[in-house]
Amino acid sequence: MDSQKSKVQGKLRKGVFFPAAGALVIFIGLVAAFPDKAYEVLTGLLYKMGGSCGWAIELLIFFVFVGGLILACTKYGNIRIGGDNAKPHYSMWSWITMSICGAIGTGIIFWALGEPIYQYMGPASSAGVEPGSEAAATWAVSQTMFHWSFEQFAFYSVPAIVLGLLLYNFKKHVSYDPVADLAIGRHNRGLGNVFHFIIVFGMCAGVACSMGVGLMQIGSGIEYLSGLTSGKGLWLILAAIVTFIFVLSCVSGIEKGLKRMSSFTSYAFIFLLVAILILGPTAFILNMSTESLGAMLSEIPKRTMITNAMFPGDNWASDWWLQYVGSFIVYGPIIGVFLARIAYGRTVRQFILVNTFVSGGFCAVWCGIFGSMAVYLQSTGTFDVWAAVQESGMASTVYQLLDSLPFGKILIVVFIVTVCTSFCTIADPASSALANITVKGSSIEDEPPKKIKMLYGIFMGALAYALIASGGQDSVKSIWIIVGVPMTIIILALCISTIKSLVYLQKKKEANDPNLDFEDMLRVSGEKEEKE
Repeated sequence: MDSQKSKVQGKLRKGVFFPAAGALVIFIGLVAAFPDKAYEVLTGLLYKMGGSCGWAIELLIFFVFVGGLILACTKYGNIRIGGDNAKPHYSMWSWITMSICGAIGTGIIFWALGEPIYQYMGPASSAGVEPGSEAAATWAVSQTMFHWSFEQFAFYSVPAIVLGLLLYNFKKHVSYDPVADLAIGRHNRGLGNVFHFIIVFGMCAGVACSMGVGLMQIGSGIEYLSGLTSGKGLWLILAAIVTFIFVLSCVSGIEKGLKRMSSFTSYAFIFLLVAILILGPTAFILNMSTESLGAMLSEIPKRTMITNAMFPGDNWASDWWLQYVGSFIVYGPIIGVFLARIAYGRTVRQFILVNTFVSGGFCAVWCGIFGSMAVYLQSTGTFDVWAAVQESGMASTVYQLLDSLPFGKILIVVFIVTVCTSFCTIADPASSALANITVKGSSIEDEPPKKIKMLYGIFMGALAYALIASGGQDSVKSIWIIVGVPMTIIILALCISTIKSLVYLQKKKEANDPNLDFEDMLRVSGEKEEKE
């Protein structure tokens, strides 16, 4: 039996990988061949789905956020991932830096400067503020802080609790099969395969899209500094370099690769924050950030559930909040595997509060500082950011903003390096987690096979280049909400399974019974559902 198990262990789940990879290649190929038509069709589908399903998605993220807070405050928060005697594998600093860097990617770096200007000059109709006004400035910075803070990280962490418990407490293999089984109360291999297909398709497309944005951003920075034209040739070179870096980090393992790169990226983040705060309009940044934080915290439910119901011609919700939520949903299942993997020895309470409020709080501060500086430059007439965006695009404007400060060229160099390493810190765990869930018999204690991690890394790098080289980048942004809607089924399954596993573990704890058995938990949950 053991020899038979060792023969399949580490083998690629071909029935999952090849259908998902094939569907993704066909999809990207069609977008690349017909970018204008793809943009028209996918954008239309985005707005239709946003109008019909947006309310449900917004309610889901709000209830996950509130549910996580409730769990953290109850007796279930005392349950420890790995068992009562488990000791953390990583220090608090390493855990926090990997959690932050493994979840934010390049988006926050780009949009912390870019989004406030869009929100300042084009706020949601339901916000009730005039574009370019004082009220619009507070709305812009606070809304950007909201988009990149607490609810995002709650959506990554709360559903992931069950993954940590299954992997460490119940010693299950890295797979979504037990999640599917526990959610419905019985074994069902078909549902698990569907889950894996959706996750692989959505995550590869999502990382490729994020990488495409990152490549264009790095290319624009190099063009700004050196005069080299940012285009297909430069993007190809950058794609090869960035792919090599994150694949090398990925195959090196968490200890040698991701842990070190996350620590470096965190220091780079801190350097940029301090530099912008000191070199920029310090008093204005602190005042605007504080005011915006207060506005955000006082209106979390309201801002979560913006639908613009009375403004049918305003697609703000679909263009902004719903696309963000869609990306949380798409990234959630894979980031959840990574967050669970590094959480050994932490309690459920620590897992929720650190991932939600420490990671989310850092991102809120980042958006507050960068967003306030952008609004200051625009509102005082120091630099017409909005005109620059219209003329040369956001990617180029970011570097003009940085160059308006003392030591601007140095800031630009650090910014470019941070974009590169920040992308690597999300592509690395994404490749590793995808490899984990698509190989047979993968244990949480083991690194997945290097060749499969390399396969995913190269595959996503090639897709990213194909997207931007073909001009299909704008079309694929719609995939966040389009793929996110079916992936909500997986998020719901994770939430249901989290509740069931916590209830089971608490009963075992109260009975002083150390014997944990997944089949027993599955039987108990199945019997309960039949009675109901």
